[in-house]
Amino acid sequence: MNVYLSSTLQDLLEERAVVREALAGQHVVRESYNAHESDIHESCAQDVRDCDLYIGIVGLRYGFCPNGGEKSVMELEFDAATEANIPRLIFFKGESTITVDATDADTPGGLTRVRAWRARLQTVVRPAIFRSSHELSRLLLRSLSEYDERTRRLDSVASPNQEQESKVFESLQRLLESHRTQEERGSFHVMALHRRVNVHRPHAELELHEELINVSTSPRDERVALFVSDTPIEFKDLGARVLVTIGDDSFPGAVSATQPKRDGRLFKVRVGFKGRTVGAGKTTVLDWQMRFPGSVGLNEDYWVFSCPDERPIRDHVCEVVFPIELADYRFFRIESDGRREPLAMAANVIEDGQQSVTRYVYRAVQRDTAGMYLMTWRLE
Repeated sequence: MNVYLSSTLQDLLEERAVVREALAGQHVVRESYNAHESDIHESCAQDVRDCDLYIGIVGLRYGFCPNGGEKSVMELEFDAATEANIPRLIFFKGESTITVDATDADTPGGLTRVRAWRARLQTVVRPAIFRSSHELSRLLLRSLSEYDERTRRLDSVASPNQEQESKVFESLQRLLESHRTQEERGSFHVMALHRRVNVHRPHAELELHEELINVSTSPRDERVALFVSDTPIEFKDLGARVLVTIGDDSFPGAVSATQPKRDGRLFKVRVGFKGRTVGAGKTTVLDWQMRFPGSVGLNEDYWVFSCPDERPIRDHVCEVVFPIELADYRFFRIESDGRREPLAMAANVIEDGQQSVTRYVYRAVQRDTAGMYLMTWRLE
């Protein structure tokens, strides 16, 4: 397995040696600090993308920012791992064990910046804290063992059964075929689409962020979208709400729906802009919220993420959030013939100390895609 080791340098030489020693003989450790300064950003990012696992060690130095940028090499490497859905193990050196000369205390605002960096990491991963090289070695080996165990469990996850698989594919085909027949198709092109499904059995709540550009030749005063459900449902039970943003103006959209097939599964949803218009070539943002009653009642279940039409979306982000950790999960691209291609999905833990709430977030990012995607999971 290829492992990417990321940290600042002179202050963490001993810790880097500990990691290399712990991984020796079983894993290939890659580092990118030998790159030329002029291309270090892309060199490091590419090396990260070529690895299977990212390990970050963080002290109280922020590190070098290439080309006069605002982000250090380490933060850029972490971002590259995140975007590539590469698993990340983060280790914080305890502040009480760090001497002043190994910090950014002599740089104006230095400690504030590095603590902000540590705080950001804590919002997306669960760092392990070490106070000695021996403790770092122990925590690293334990984390690697847990990672290997999770990988083995993922390899044994069962795919959706044939009946479920057929149901999903038929629903998507009906959605796409219906969408292609709509006269409004072509008015807006989705540039970025971010879905977050919050699962609270037996229900789910969908948060949908759309960044749209008007590709028609005339101003538009509404957005038309299609939603499909695997089971019949009343549209009013979704409680759909949409916040529309045009320029600096944000307001609730006027939401209404019709049923092209009157089967309680396919809905043509209109969002009126209440007298505002989006000019040709201009952009708008829609933030949707809706509830899907009874959609995730099973212990083993799935969720479908489809693109609105055949034109590629620049950024397609799929997130599913659970109140408990999943026993197993998989993410697939659904090919046109129904075959599934397994894809990477990153898992993160987010803890809200104020509300004593822990959430488990499973996230996949696709670039320039018009595909259909499927996540399957098992809760226990």
